[in-house]
Amino acid sequence: MSIEEILAAMNALIDGAQGRSLTADEVTQYEALEGDLQAAQRDQEVRARNTAYNTPVPSIGPGLLPDDGAGPRVPSLMLDRAGLEELHNAIIERRGVRVATPMNATVTTTQTGRPASPLGVTGRGGPIRIAELAGISSEQVEWGGSSMFPILGAGTPPTATGEGSAKPQYDAVTPGTATPQTLAIWTDLSNQALSIPNLELKLRNKLARLVASGENNLLRAKVVGTTGVITQAFTAGDQAVQILRSAAIIEADMNQRPDLFLYNPADTATIFGTAVSNAAPAEIAELSVQLFGMLSLPVNAQTAGFVTMGAWSAGSRLVVGLPPSYATDPFTAMKSNLTTVLLEEAVDLAVEEPAAFRIVDIITP
Repeated sequence: MSIEEILAAMNALIDGAQGRSLTADEVTQYEALEGDLQAAQRDQEVRARNTAYNTPVPSIGPGLLPDDGAGPRVPSLMLDRAGLEELHNAIIERRGVRVATPMNATVTTTQTGRPASPLGVTGRGGPIRIAELAGISSEQVEWGGSSMFPILGAGTPPTATGEGSAKPQYDAVTPGTATPQTLAIWTDLSNQALSIPNLELKLRNKLARLVASGENNLLRAKVVGTTGVITQAFTAGDQAVQILRSAAIIEADMNQRPDLFLYNPADTATIFGTAVSNAAPAEIAELSVQLFGMLSLPVNAQTAGFVTMGAWSAGSRLVVGLPPSYATDPFTAMKSNLTTVLLEEAVDLAVEEPAAFRIVDIITP
């Protein structure tokens, strides 16, 4: 019998006893149907989880760019409306599901470069990610696999050559490997908790922000640990001069302007001073203060007294093994009325041009 048929039989028993007590035989029949219902629901949940496990997450494909010129695409950490409805219904109905987030073109605001969320709300509530702020392109690989990529050395610009002269060759290419690493976090939701207004939304957004912070730490660590990324010693001038000097070196070497630098929150006043009222109000509100045309991002994992800067969009690529996806597991709900909600992704950063990045000492004289 299906769940609908079992429920119909249970309702028929109750309806047939209107105005009187259930007989012992009717109680026995009803309890037997209850057992059938629990078994059918468990069977449905197991089948739903198995379907979720075997449903492939949509591939983003290598080098996938939008046609509107908005910039390279990376997978978002936020669900679109269809995904929100699917996840919410799965939680309410206690069934297993895996919902992938949509592709997110790095559309930026006119003032600060903050990306717009998939729901069209700019800035507020959405996670702040290096991959989106800097407009890094993305590449899809198999989950558990790796991406082989060329590491491009500096090279020497060609000079004008006369007739019959040998033409210069660029051969500063070495192999590199990027292996996506899993970033995942989960939480449990009870039936009682779901009655609290907006709790599900707040928990889901919290998971997204935590994964975004972990992703930022991972990308920063990959740059810092890459051979060929130079640490610039403190020289004459104040902290802003150190940053400007490094930005100029990157632009001269790469012919690309650096787009983002990371700093420790403890160094905010040291870098920007206290006269931040000169910045536009939106920039202050979003802490996306620009310095010499670069966006800035405070990161707790950044070593205090140092800044990590780079032309991220030109010198690196986000390698995605598993696009961000939300999954539900209602199996525990049978015993404890809890449904587990998981957010996970697997990413790595391919630093293709180490010369595009610099670690800058802004403190040591």
